[in-house]
Amino acid sequence: MLQFSRIKFFYAVVCFVLPALLLFSGCEKSESEMNSQFDMSFKSWLGFKQKNENNYEYTTQGANRNNYAWTTRIVVEDGVVVKRSFEYTKFAGVDKPSGGWGENSISQILNRLNMTENEYQTLYKYAITEELSWEENGEEVGKTLNTPATKPWNLDQMYEWARLLIKDSKPGKQIYFEVDSRLLIKSCGFVLQGCQDDCFEGIVFKEIKSTNS
Repeated sequence: MLQFSRIKFFYAVVCFVLPALLLFSGCEKSESEMNSQFDMSFKSWLGFKQKNENNYEYTTQGANRNNYAWTTRIVVEDGVVVKRSFEYTKFAGVDKPSGGWGENSISQILNRLNMTENEYQTLYKYAITEELSWEENGEEVGKTLNTPATKPWNLDQMYEWARLLIKDSKPGKQIYFEVDSRLLIKSCGFVLQGCQDDCFEGIVFKEIKSTNS
């Protein structure tokens, strides 16, 4: 897809700028503090998972300095990822309208890219509408490649990835792990020393919620 060549991403979940100023302000922790926070968060996650019978969904968000932003929604049933949907909320500097992407907003994008819809599809092998949003279900989950969408992992896999990342802490690699008000994972990632642009690489969660009625 188009953005594969333009966006540096980590485990298919993205460098971001919009939440970074909030995330990094006063949140550096020692390794022991981070391990303690992770342990509390993991305990909270196990409680959440048990209470909701391992049925939940979560949404992640990302952005970069090239005027692109996006969200990924993942639905989990009995611990298995059954749906992954993706949508750009900003594309080539054009914000998604409140009513969703439509003819006018797509025309704005194509004008900024200086190409027609046919030229776009010929160049990138996808219709621009397929690029702006898509959904995978069942066995299709994970089949869309070359995308900044979040990897189709359940939260057990996310926590294991975060645990290994924290364990891999070393000089020149600042690790970040943040939690929400329920102590569930809110963000996790790292910044390499000396980086000047789009420096955070990791995952930012917008929402985690139960799907049980």
